[in-house]
Amino acid sequence: MSDVTAISLHNLIQRKRASIYDKKLTFFENNFSHQSIPSNVLQGEEWYSSAWTLLLTDDVIVTAIKGNTFKSPVSLNLSGAVAITDAALLSIANVSGKLKLINLKNASRISERGFLTLISCSRVIECLNVSGCTGIAGSGMAALGKYSPSLNELDISRCSQLTPWTFTTIFKGCRNLRSLDCSYCYLLTDNELRVLGDSCNQLESISLKECREISDMGITYITYGCKALRSINLSRSALTAKISDISLLSLSENCRDLVSVCVSGCDSITDIGLAWLTSGCKKLQVININNCNKVTNKGIRCIGEGKST
Repeated sequence: MSDVTAISLHNLIQRKRASIYDKKLTFFENNFSHQSIPSNVLQGEEWYSSAWTLLLTDDVIVTAIKGNTFKSPVSLNLSGAVAITDAALLSIANVSGKLKLINLKNASRISERGFLTLISCSRVIECLNVSGCTGIAGSGMAALGKYSPSLNELDISRCSQLTPWTFTTIFKGCRNLRSLDCSYCYLLTDNELRVLGDSCNQLESISLKECREISDMGITYITYGCKALRSINLSRSALTAKISDISLLSLSENCRDLVSVCVSGCDSITDIGLAWLTSGCKKLQVININNCNKVTNKGIRCIGEGKST
């Protein structure tokens, strides 16, 4: 290869790298917004979803912040940004005073240090998704109870590192929760749900999918305190007998506005429980009873008729 060819190739690579960097910078700027974003992120939908998220790095974010582009952003989306670390969050924290919506889903390299700094500087957070952020220790997550009293939507699913003390601290401090996803939080127990029921009376939606330590007792605690509940997911593939007709009875007696119930895999559910549920919850639109092996055609008819047998 001649020297001229080598220089040309070098220049081409440098221009290509600059182009990619600019695109990553632009993508970050588009996801760190001054405009409100619909809070569908906690329902499994990503806003501004793009493969560029995977390429975001600390230096892109730090550069954007230093460029003084952001004065008072209200939403941040770093979902899937697997390369970012605490360095990025420490930089973002400097301009995060008005952040209301933060999505850090699967940003697995973030630790307690960066997360704690971010939320302590962002006292008006309303919606937070930290699903899959397994690098954030329990004490970091627990700080939400201190710094985020305005939080109304929280997704901590797949955070299997969280302990009962962490859940208790969050539930006691975040009393305005309306939507909560604790799916695959294996250490969550009935005792913490008692705190949730006592503290978060405005709760409308909860997912306890694969929370295998939860039993009928925990669901009873929720129903006594969270009477505005509209959606609940209790599906599981382990310790399936812990959720039975007793849970459905408690829901029917206390949560009359229920629209959606999922008890997939709960093989202690029977026709009797479905009769109780449908007799008390007249607004039901979705009932998932997949793999509820004790349910017969009689129970199915209860669902169709919406009344007791």
